[in-house]
Amino acid sequence: MAPDAEHDMEEKVRPEERNGMKSIPASPLVPGVASKHEQTPKAVPDSRNALEHCLNLLRKGDDTSRFVGLALLKSILDNEVELQGDPKIITRCWDAIPARFLDRLLRASESQQKSEDEARNMVQLAVSVLHAFASLLPVEAMNGEKLAFRSSALLGAISKSSSETVTHILHILSTAGSTQIGSLALFQTDNWDQLIKLAPKEPLVLDTIQNVFIIAALRDTERSPMQKKLDTTVSALVDLYEKADNKSPLFETLDRILSSLPPTWLQEKLPQPSPSWLKPLVKMLSVTTTSPNRSGPQSRQSAVLLSATLLRLYPSHTPALLFNPKPLSATSKDSKSASYLFVNLLLIDIRSSIPSLLETLNSPSYPQTSNRLAASYDLTSAFISFLIQSLDSESSSLPFSPSLLLNLRTSISQSLSLTIEYLRDRYDASIAGAPGLHPSARTRVDPSSTSGPLSITWDSATGGMETDPLTLAQVRTLALWLREDDGETLKKEAAGITDLFLALYTSTTLKNDDENKNLDFKSPVLIALEGLMTTTEALESFLGNSGFETLLADLQTILSPETFPRNRDSSAIALSIVRVLQLVVTAEEVGPAKEEWIGIVQLVSGFKLLDDNDNDGGNEEKETLDLKIELALLAADLIARFPPGVLRRRKALLAKAGEVVQKMIAREGVDEETKMELEGVVERLADCGI
Repeated sequence: MAPDAEHDMEEKVRPEERNGMKSIPASPLVPGVASKHEQTPKAVPDSRNALEHCLNLLRKGDDTSRFVGLALLKSILDNEVELQGDPKIITRCWDAIPARFLDRLLRASESQQKSEDEARNMVQLAVSVLHAFASLLPVEAMNGEKLAFRSSALLGAISKSSSETVTHILHILSTAGSTQIGSLALFQTDNWDQLIKLAPKEPLVLDTIQNVFIIAALRDTERSPMQKKLDTTVSALVDLYEKADNKSPLFETLDRILSSLPPTWLQEKLPQPSPSWLKPLVKMLSVTTTSPNRSGPQSRQSAVLLSATLLRLYPSHTPALLFNPKPLSATSKDSKSASYLFVNLLLIDIRSSIPSLLETLNSPSYPQTSNRLAASYDLTSAFISFLIQSLDSESSSLPFSPSLLLNLRTSISQSLSLTIEYLRDRYDASIAGAPGLHPSARTRVDPSSTSGPLSITWDSATGGMETDPLTLAQVRTLALWLREDDGETLKKEAAGITDLFLALYTSTTLKNDDENKNLDFKSPVLIALEGLMTTTEALESFLGNSGFETLLADLQTILSPETFPRNRDSSAIALSIVRVLQLVVTAEEVGPAKEEWIGIVQLVSGFKLLDDNDNDGGNEEKETLDLKIELALLAADLIARFPPGVLRRRKALLAKAGEVVQKMIAREGVDEETKMELEGVVERLADCGI
């Protein structure tokens, strides 16, 4: 029900009241108002009778009686504790107050009939009554339309109210805005200007705005009005806080609001235009994070969290703004840019926090610390991607000077080295009971027993590594750097946690029910393995921990006829698995292929290829066809490494795989280079006598 609809149901507004409420004889119960016509009722024996008298006055048709009744009611509610705790009486009093009368009081302004003081006191009375009921109403009445639909009038009263009355208005709006109907009414109100102007001095303003947008997101509000309201509000807040000393409240509020919006909602139409407030907001974040003398730790932390949120929601626009390599000084060639200082700040925070993080897993401060560090890792990942794209672009200029790039490379490697050590220690503690201890070294509680319980392992009480967003952020950053950087030292260190990567991968494949809160580690783990399979240590650990079997089993699940193709994500995971296994199979250190790996050939022989006789002949998705081609090439490399005995025993299976490959060669849409590679598969089978 809209506010206007509710007003139509109230009594008609008298002509003399259309431009504001006419002068009402003041009541001695309203502070600061002198009265020439005393309206004080006769004494009543007790508060109940006084209350009934107030309600009778409120039911009368003239505004003078209502005004006096409202003033008396406010006095009674303030002084009678017993009545305050009776929800039935509070609801009865609330129902007796005409909503239209409250609106006329809130909109009262100076006119020929009333002075400025009289108008101000009318507003003050209405606000004080609403403020009292906002604290006393039971939940059912609080969620009603009567309080919610006063939002517009309350916002209009801000500019003509005292500081105390404004504080009461903000309390009312905060209370109403925390309900479904109240947040909707406030969301649909246009005149937020006066409210927003109070934000730097009144914390309740940001809390109210935050509640309105979060509830609107939960209500699945349509994209267009939500985007318009969001852009208008954020733009006004950013302009308002540009010169504020403490920007932390703004950053925290925007982070909560934007985090509540689903990424699919913001990226519904691509390419999405950059919001007008994004550039000035990112500039504000850069100044905050790179000016330690002008901002405290809380402001920098909130800036880091908001920066990570902006990257998730606006991935096509934020990196170029956040990591702009423009130097702070145009006179010095080696002048550090804001983005360089920002990334260094992130890496310093990681290096200073990681060494002591393990001992705080179960401390109250861990959630806050892990959220901050997860944001730092995500921002570092985004910076690495931005740096790679910049180096790969056609532009001949480097985003930073060679000396700064070398400093960044060293700093990132040092941070990730500490990250590897932390992941190793936490994983060992979670499975063996102590950092650096292999599971086989666990002792039994009773040393003389051969079947008693093993010593207790330890980890976070709220969930293991597989449920911790920080672990996912760490693995993502580490994986990207391992794949893109050629540093052998870090890769050898990372080879020591290959078993951890495989354990996290397995934890993802075990997600079979809604109660399982394990995060999805598949993609980052596969990226990490792709970078590691060039080292002997990682290959040995991968094979020693059944890595080939783990990935093959998941590949078989993804490519099962009942479920494939599921979606593009599953096809991408399958293609990444094939690439990792290709590196393993072709590595010189591996030697002859095991017969257990014949599952790769079985997958190729079981392919159902679309042809002209199929309903969708020739229209097979490119991702699916590319995957099948890559898998056929992997099978060819595997066949070349099978011992002769395996080839003899599996001759029929290999022949069927060859037939499938020949069909691939005949497919339309397969380029000449790929056809040559597939013909090489057929020739390899022929060399094996198949």
